[in-house]
Order: sequence, then structure tokens, then C-alpha cells
Amino acid sequence: MKSALVAVVGLLAVTFTLTGCADKYADVKKSQSEFAKITNAYVADLEKVSSAKGAAKAMNSYADELEKLMPKMKQLADKYPEIKDSKVPSEL
Repeated sequence: MKSALVAVVGLLAVTFTLTGCADKYADVKKSQSEFAKITNAYVADLEKVSSAKGAAKAMNSYADELEKLMPKMKQLADKYPEIKDSKVPSEL
């Protein structure tokens, strides 16, 4: 499960890194930075756990933080529908 979660997080990180490369997308860059900060904290927490209870606490904390960020990410995806296309804009 941990490897699947890391793969999903990695995919999201790459997506938001690619979408945050141009000035037009400054708000996307900010959200991408927040996402990276949350994810890095989660990975650091996972590296410290020594029990299932500790892993669950880390996952719950990560989920809580993502729950706060996801509405903003959805808003940005709606604002910039081109970032969802397979043909990423040249600015990105």
C-alpha cells in the first residue's frame, strides 16, 4: 500500500510541477509549492514511524492537509482547463 501511495503522490507532484512553470500560472505554482511542502512533511513523518498506529497518524495528517488544499487545486484546474489536456501548453 505504501508503494502505491508513493506512486500516486509522485504522479501528482510531477503534474503540479509541470503546471507551475510559467508566470501566467503563478497561482498554480503557489499551490504546487504548498502540495510539495505537505507531501514532503508526510514522507518525513512516514520515515519516522515505528508502528501501524504511527503510520495511520501520518496518513490521517496528510489526508487532512490535502483535504484543505484540494478545493484550491480543483479551482485551478477549472480556471486553466488546458493543464488537464494531454497537450500541455508551451508555457508549461
